[in-house]
Amino acid sequence: MRNFTLRKGFLESKCGTRSSFKGFIMLVVMMLMSTSSAMAQDVKYEVIDGLRFLLDTGAKTAALMPKTDSKYSGDIVVSEKVKSSDGMEYGVTSFGDNCFYECNELTSITIPSSVTSLGDGCFSSCRGLTSITIPSSVRSLGNCCFFKCSYLTSVTIPSSVTSLGDGCFQYCSYLTSVTIPSSVTSLGDGCFSYCRDLSSITIPSSVTSLGVGCFGACSSLTSITIPSSVTSLEDRCFTDCSGLTSITIPSSVTSLGDGCFSGCSGLTSITLPSSIASLGNECFTGCSGLTSITIPASLTSLSDKCFAYCISLASITIPSSITSLGGSCFEVVGVCFLLLFLHLLRPWGIVASKTVVV
Repeated sequence: MRNFTLRKGFLESKCGTRSSFKGFIMLVVMMLMSTSSAMAQDVKYEVIDGLRFLLDTGAKTAALMPKTDSKYSGDIVVSEKVKSSDGMEYGVTSFGDNCFYECNELTSITIPSSVTSLGDGCFSSCRGLTSITIPSSVRSLGNCCFFKCSYLTSVTIPSSVTSLGDGCFQYCSYLTSVTIPSSVTSLGDGCFSYCRDLSSITIPSSVTSLGVGCFGACSSLTSITIPSSVTSLEDRCFTDCSGLTSITIPSSVTSLGDGCFSGCSGLTSITLPSSIASLGNECFTGCSGLTSITIPASLTSLSDKCFAYCISLASITIPSSITSLGGSCFEVVGVCFLLLFLHLLRPWGIVASKTVVV
């Protein structure tokens, strides 16, 4: 399992580092292309109708690129085809990395149906963008694609998209609901983290993996159903979802990652299926509203700080299969001292199960 701690700025730094590094590489490549006489002139940059394109003269395709001297603004309509200064026609097939990065005065964008991919950080930090329609030709949304589009309230993801990149909608603070099409198979790390107004989301049965911190700090999310196609919940997957009151974990899930539900203070009860074989460290730490839980017999140990600071925990059922408790497993828990007295001072396995109610 990957080590990951969801904290403010973690994925933001990751997005910024990735974008800056790629931008640097692109700049180096462009310089080499312009200075090397031995290199075949297969690509060239050209501004057409106020938009900067990278033109592939061999494939006759064009990629929309960021401006070098200013930022795009206003309402922008991108055509399916553009004509260069030499009269050659190119089909627009992609929006490059950081294409509209920090274009805060961009109010709307029309993406042509010829575009198949939106690059990393494509619309990152476009704070003036409130809605966007992605055409059905698009197959992938890059990492940090809509990162920090703070005022984006709605987005339609077409059924052509198969994956959502890391941090794809992170910090889209006013995004209230998202419908993920059945074509999507994976949600990247931090995909919807810090979407504070996201109150509902439907995860289709096509999704097989939820990335690290996927829904971290989605404080308005009240309930969620995980499809049976998912086999594990990664580290910090729902950490700090303080509004989450209920969640359905299917029997297909075998493990919950570190801090998976940590800080879910609104969660009052949760049912762990008998398929669960491991609970990560700090899995339910800080679930202050959790009042009861039944540990399935499929578990043999409880990890470090697994239920630490669950101050309302009044009932817990521990099966005889449990042979060890991690450090501070029940630290500052309502049932803690009685549990220690009744169970840790006598051999495990004497009774079929152990239930403590206070």
